[in-house]
Amino acid sequence: MSVEHLSLPPGHLPPPPAYARPKLLGTYSHLPDRRIVPGDASMAYYRPAPLGADLTYGAKERIDRDESVEEHLDGLVESFRRIGRERPGGVVTWRGMLTRFMTAPFETEGWAMDAVALNGSVYLELYDPPEERAKRKPGLCRATWAMPTRHTRRILRATRRWTGPRAGREQSTRMCSGATDSSIVESSIGEIPVTIGGEVDCVDGTPNPGLSKCVELKTNKVINDERGDNIFHKKLLKHWAQSFLLGIPDRRGHPVLSAQLPDPAYSGYSRRTETGLASRAGAAFLVRCARDGDAEHTAERPAPA
Repeated sequence: MSVEHLSLPPGHLPPPPAYARPKLLGTYSHLPDRRIVPGDASMAYYRPAPLGADLTYGAKERIDRDESVEEHLDGLVESFRRIGRERPGGVVTWRGMLTRFMTAPFETEGWAMDAVALNGSVYLELYDPPEERAKRKPGLCRATWAMPTRHTRRILRATRRWTGPRAGREQSTRMCSGATDSSIVESSIGEIPVTIGGEVDCVDGTPNPGLSKCVELKTNKVINDERGDNIFHKKLLKHWAQSFLLGIPDRRGHPVLSAQLPDPAYSGYSRRTETGLASRAGAAFLVRCARDGDAEHTAERPAPA
């Protein structure tokens, strides 16, 4: 296993290859104990939260996912077997991995990934050793306002399950970050086939509505200073990339496009410039991984000096 550094693409390059509109292949669920089952057993359904609802309700009683369990790309691989799908010559990964590719030009912290070539495809995942997972144990950072995204999602997800309109109404479900529903989509960047798996927060509609009714739920701390404003805008770019990659529509039901960033309070940035750089970075990293996919290796994105 070798270690290679991936350099960011220069900003003067021409536009990247087009990203084809994602097509849904199937879904699978993780049950609270992280067992994998086909279908939408862990799907949540959107319901507007009552005005004044406490989005941290139940956080202390939540059931945290067991971070000691190594899952890798198990859900994706099992789903491929179930639906009999093969993607020779393509890239298979999580949406979160591609999001890291796209937002790398705007990040200051490094990360590493594993890339494994197998049967003509390249499988990518975040390099996440036990010592790194141990840092995310409950009590270290999850009790603060900056909860990991998945916990913020679960809080909101449970909020949408309330059966009554009043803010004081108790939730009907105990929050559990281990229960997740994921969609598998196929797309391509230029001539490179891409198969992506990504968690879906909830859907606005009936069971199995397809990508058009999937909903992304996000929260943010109240912005009180310039630093908070910068953090918020970096989060917007990340959320745009997540929706764009999986084919999640915006609030009007329109597909999220490559040159569009979320609307709320977006100022001080060039939308087209930022999304263009993000798309170039994502395409450049994917091309590199596909080109060098003839051997197992770890590719590392180092932190800037």
